[in-house]
Amino acid sequence: NRHVSIPAGAAVLTLDSSKSVFKPPVDGTNAGTLAWVFNNATGMIVGQCTVRSDLTTADLASSNLASCSSNADMHLLAGYVRFSTGTSQPTPADAETPTSTALNLDIRLDLAGGRSYRCFDDAPTTSIVAAGQTAVAYYCAITANASRTWQGTAMITPVAFSNVANSAWAVQDNGLPAGTVISHRLCRYTPANSETVWVPNEQHPRVYGYRDVARQQVQTVAMGNLREQNFLVIRAGFNCPTDGPANPAARDFVNSNTLEHLPLPP
Repeated sequence: NRHVSIPAGAAVLTLDSSKSVFKPPVDGTNAGTLAWVFNNATGMIVGQCTVRSDLTTADLASSNLASCSSNADMHLLAGYVRFSTGTSQPTPADAETPTSTALNLDIRLDLAGGRSYRCFDDAPTTSIVAAGQTAVAYYCAITANASRTWQGTAMITPVAFSNVANSAWAVQDNGLPAGTVISHRLCRYTPANSETVWVPNEQHPRVYGYRDVARQQVQTVAMGNLREQNFLVIRAGFNCPTDGPANPAARDFVNSNTLEHLPLPP
């Protein structure tokens, strides 16, 4: 009974079932102090406020969220970063079920028009925390405008483990200084098999925007939240794994196709 784009871990408010609350992770923990309130019908973030760091999403109730009432209007962009960093070329099966250990990272957005945003993730900050973790969940809130439109791209910023010397890593990016050693490649999950193939925003294009499919031109149309905008990190010496449409008759139920993610400034 709520919008599908609201994070699954969000809790419906006990005194107002038209809204849900979610506390995004910070540095791999739930010790952050920000809470988002979602409109269950539209999925938009309609409130944000500071809460105690020891409270989890499940702990939050209307009494904790008095200052979260109608003080925000933001879109959600969310997904996972997974890792297949073995010493051989990743296959479609590796992309479908990657099992490598998660690395530390941050999410950043490059948005047209200088739009404001905040991103959070549960990336492990140390190798100790990373043990057993194979994915990083991320959540970004993008300030909405009157037409509910935005344009831009998402990217990861690799971060070293705080407890491991020389654990810095890098992916190809337009903004890296000359001489940077590229140790990993960033792929994005999408059914498109090349950058020339148009896909709607929910299918993870390189640059999010508003397009009229028939005219292939930018349009000013409302854009909702985007979930499952997922990435795959592999070693730099390999290619992003490709796949084709699912074929249930052959017991192939997932298209795990990826493309290398090299976003240009919007």
